[in-house]
Amino acid sequence: MSVKGIKTHTFINKRYQFRFVTHFCVSMLIMAILHVIIFYLYTNKELGSTYYQSLFSLQGLRDNILSAMIFTGGIVIIFATLAVLIITLIGSHKIAGPIYKLERSLESIGNGDLGLIIKFRTHDAIDRVPEDINSATENLNTKISTVSRNIEEIKEETKRLRNNPHQSPAILLEKIRLVRTEVSDLKTK
Repeated sequence: MSVKGIKTHTFINKRYQFRFVTHFCVSMLIMAILHVIIFYLYTNKELGSTYYQSLFSLQGLRDNILSAMIFTGGIVIIFATLAVLIITLIGSHKIAGPIYKLERSLESIGNGDLGLIIKFRTHDAIDRVPEDINSATENLNTKISTVSRNIEEIKEETKRLRNNPHQSPAILLEKIRLVRTEVSDLKTK
């Protein structure tokens, strides 16, 4: 059932999307935990043994809390940037690699190689595209084989009619009709 305005079919593998988002969210969670740990370690100081030493330590903590936040935040931003960079590079490789292979395969198919079968790695992002293209080339290959076979039969029937002009051309006309039917199924400009 299709809802108007909502895509019901995508070419991106749902498992790949889930893994990509999960990796991203887990890395952000790790960065948040890392921020808390670094902040705790940076600000974890002995308060002092007396009340006045404790007040003095708390006053110093209050004065230094901004620098502690900036320091720990800077470290986390560096690690988060590296994590996002790695996830993005791996994710883009999983998308760009298949697209590059798809471009090369379509070029071969465009040059007439209808026997080409496209296969991707098991965890690539594009899910159904190779299956759809392989099915299309198989259908084209079948149509071309049928047309070629009927053309050969038309040639044989034409030779037979030349040798015996009094025979009915019904078989020849039927083969021509079959070729026209196969060719008319193909959509051209």
